[in-house]
Amino acid sequence: MANPQVERTHTLMLDAAERLLESEGPDAVTHLRIAEAAGVSRATVYRHWPERLDILADLLAAGAKPHFVAPAGDSPREQLAEVLVRFAQSMEDEQGRALALLVARAEWDDRFEVVREAVLAEGLPQLDVLVAEVMGGGPPPEDVAVVRDALMGATHLRVLLLREPVDRDYVDRLLTKVLGQST
Repeated sequence: MANPQVERTHTLMLDAAERLLESEGPDAVTHLRIAEAAGVSRATVYRHWPERLDILADLLAAGAKPHFVAPAGDSPREQLAEVLVRFAQSMEDEQGRALALLVARAEWDDRFEVVREAVLAEGLPQLDVLVAEVMGGGPPPEDVAVVRDALMGATHLRVLLLREPVDRDYVDRLLTKVLGQST
């Protein structure tokens, strides 16, 4: 998109889609509703996103990146703790819950598989590198996956099912239980 007007329109529509997702959930993110909310024609929305899932994937890509980026300068364990807290906080709002719903829908609807794949491609490789650094000594990938799953599973359970906050104290206790004393 080299044309500044096209870029502005794209951003306007993406912002409208994000507002719809946050306020009404994923079913509200349609070409028609985005066009109405952004004040553009439905044809314009279709030019940018031929399929509804393209919109959802773009929303996901726009929102998923910061949660798995570790802060520079801290120890790997400190970075991992911060990533887990940020991720949990991102899941506590309506947009985060809608994202979880979209990922879950991939289980029953293949059209949502692209959304699930985007989540995996965006976050897991970065998270695995960080977990491996905390574990030290080049652990086998299957061990990294088990530790990652334990950390993310506990975080998801607490935020999405129990609706309890995940703060730094909880994350520090979780890391100690899963990985042992501070490294």
